[in-house]
Amino acid sequence: MAARRASLTAADIERFGQVVLELAERLGGAVRDFIPPEAQTHINNAQKELLTALLITYQHQMRQSAAATRARARTSPASAEPPAPATARRPRRVIKID
Repeated sequence: MAARRASLTAADIERFGQVVLELAERLGGAVRDFIPPEAQTHINNAQKELLTALLITYQHQMRQSAAATRARARTSPASAEPPAPATARRPRRVIKID
């Protein structure tokens, strides 16, 4: 699965965006007959916000993945410092409610 993610190209992403837009247009055409105009505006705005959030999340994940790959490439196993010992975590405070 990870190999498939790495092989995604800009063309793949663009095609996915086109499919999403086409689906939204078809669904929007069917919905116009049943939903009042004010609700349609609200739904369109929510759809734009959702798509924007998905795109930003995807870009963030790709940047994180690329940064981790670069960091691993810079560090060689011979010169790597041993990992720091894990600090003991305090147990969560439990509040009992009667």
